[in-house]
Amino acid sequence: MKRKKLPLIIDGEILIRSLEDQSLKAKSRILGARHGHFILIEDPLYQVNERLSTPITGPVYCQYFNEGFLYIFPSMILKSLGDNLTLLDYPHRFEVETIRQHPRIRVNIKASFSSLSSGTASEATIIDISEGGCQLIVPTLVVLRKDMLCDLKFTLPDSQNIEGIQAKVRDIRFLKLKNNTKLGLQFIGPPEQISKISSFARFCMFFKV
Repeated sequence: MKRKKLPLIIDGEILIRSLEDQSLKAKSRILGARHGHFILIEDPLYQVNERLSTPITGPVYCQYFNEGFLYIFPSMILKSLGDNLTLLDYPHRFEVETIRQHPRIRVNIKASFSSLSSGTASEATIIDISEGGCQLIVPTLVVLRKDMLCDLKFTLPDSQNIEGIQAKVRDIRFLKLKNNTKLGLQFIGPPEQISKISSFARFCMFFKV
């Protein structure tokens, strides 16, 4: 029986977790494939710390996201070819899920927030984040209106720097007893910054970080 064909995209991100030790997980990139035989990826390296990483080997569990669909399948690391190239066994079967919403990840991220009208930066704390937006707390009562544009700078827990991402205010709540403002923001660009957040959010949800 012919194997179903995965809609693989060159340079697409694939998430990999060891089935022998589920604490071992890594991001990789698809570099090529031969349908029914193998998928060529970058070496899947588990980051032990800032200086040390170890390759994932053996049976693995994979996630691949493409055009609103999540492809999930078991596989096997066949071998490392050197030069940051690894062969992954082409799956006999895979599951497909439709992603309709942006699940939110609870975080505690310090950020610099400013409205584009004033240009004055304020310290803030992002309390949850998704591919589509975030909620944050500004430790003052700020004068804003719905649909106002703003600018954010922060560093994700995976150490990716988000520089100058623009967002639109969707919700405003004044927490007067704490002298705080809680904001719901929708990300609008630029795409390369949203892509970093999207990658982080999918990684967290898949591996339940």
